[in-house]
Amino acid sequence: MGHCLCARVTEIMKLTLANIDFENGMVHIDRLKKQASTDKPMLTALFEKLNEWKENCGLTITRTRKCGSRGLVTFQDTWTWPTASLPDLFPAVRSDCKGKIMNKDTVSAAIRRARKTFVPPNVGEVKVAHIRFHSGRHRAINDLKMHNVKNRGW
Repeated sequence: MGHCLCARVTEIMKLTLANIDFENGMVHIDRLKKQASTDKPMLTALFEKLNEWKENCGLTITRTRKCGSRGLVTFQDTWTWPTASLPDLFPAVRSDCKGKIMNKDTVSAAIRRARKTFVPPNVGEVKVAHIRFHSGRHRAINDLKMHNVKNRGW
């Protein structure tokens, strides 16, 4: 979502069901870092993915990892599509969380863990340790500029 919307992690974490306008293909990004709030168009890939998650009432991913003497342990991560009573797209799920939504540190740690499992395509030297979410945001912005896409507040 972050790359498709050229949005910061914190902007994505603050999204609610009301921010997504399927009818007009737009996502409302609330004000952050002294910028005005803005509406951003959904790329086709994001529109289709969000519709898929909505129809399936969320997403479940099963993963396996080595856990010392316990050997391989299978985990199941589940994310539920928001409802009117629980409208946050990314609500806090840990009991020790102080806020109502996931915080940036939790998400950043998850991104770092996911990065460790990334196997880059064989297209030259890719330094996986140097890949950052924020760099991807800037890459997406530059790609949009190169293709003369009108600035919609990125």
